Amino acid sequence: MRYFVKVAIAALNVLAKIAKLRKIITMMTGNAYFTSPNPSMTVCATGANQLEAAYLKAQDGTKGDRAALRQKEIEVDILFKELAAYVEAVANASQFNAEQIILSSGFELKSPRKQENVEISAEPTGVPGEVKIKRKAVPGAAYEYQISLDMITWNTIELSTRSRFTKRDLTRNTLYHVRTRVIDANGPGEWSEVVSVYVM
Repeated sequence: MRYFVKVAIAALNVLAKIAKLRKIITMMTGNAYFTSPNPSMTVCATGANQLEAAYLKAQDGTKGDRAALRQKEIEVDILFKELAAYVEAVANASQFNAEQIILSSGFELKSPRKQENVEISAEPTGVPGEVKIKRKAVPGAAYEYQISLDMITWNTIELSTRSRFTKRDLTRNTLYHVRTRVIDANGPGEWSEVVSVYVM
């Protein structure tokens, strides 16, 4: 069973986002579960401080100040999502206490979903630098698998008819993002959801 982090920031205003991010930073700093957070706590703290400064400047500020605030808010939203992916990956690498790991980060826990219902999954195998990747099988299709460190630059790591395989020789203590697509008689399909995995 895979455990999921609930980010829950869509309905929060700027000040609430700043407070939530600072609470997460406090709970993750020195937390033995999170030895190398990605993004780092320094990057997250800088993001919170910059968002607060932009918020204060936008009060009775110019149109440009309000646009700058929105940009900083988007950047902090990305930090939340990247940090949630990191926490989720660490938790699922140690499933016997995954719930405890997630809650100790300051994030909330989503209701667990059964792995079989997930289009793609990526899990550590227990061997350093190794991850097992599985996707929902489609009869008669081939699959392309890609991996990324930043969700911007993607590299194809497998192109085959197998719906599961093991990727080896990955960099340890690194958060990877994985996606896949089906290739059939009609050509390549749409990319799947992106899943994240922390390689131990």
